Amino acid sequence: MEEFKSKIKKRIFIFKCYVFVATFVVIYDVFGGVFDILKSGDFKDGMVDGQSFGSMIALAIMAVIQIIRLSRVLNDEIQLKMLYNKEHDERLKAIRSKAGMPMIMIMSILMFAAGIVGSYFNEVVFYTLFAAGFVQLTIGAILKIYYLKKL
Repeated sequence: MEEFKSKIKKRIFIFKCYVFVATFVVIYDVFGGVFDILKSGDFKDGMVDGQSFGSMIALAIMAVIQIIRLSRVLNDEIQLKMLYNKEHDERLKAIRSKAGMPMIMIMSILMFAAGIVGSYFNEVVFYTLFAAGFVQLTIGAILKIYYLKKL
């Protein structure tokens, strides 16, 4: 169980790092955008900036929620055992692997992150990566629901 606790602590650290980076990016977006507007006199494309900004804030909020949830799990031995059992459930592992869930989730998150970075350079790249990420997540969710009912 100590190995699992260290795994949870590592997850908390990764989420904290993301929140730290996201905070600086959001602050830069807010104040950098104001300075750009003052310099150039025109607004950037609002939809792309808004989507990037909103995505960063939403992911940061979800990371904070996960930090709080995992911190509570670390303090309660019963919840720690329940989380351990949930993560090591063979049926759910089979469903996730058949649906390709770990890789689909990772690739979609990387596409969203690349879309946010790409939005600063090219609008088409942003739309393409976000659309591909949403399609991947949708297909993964459909497969997961299908295998949940089938298995």
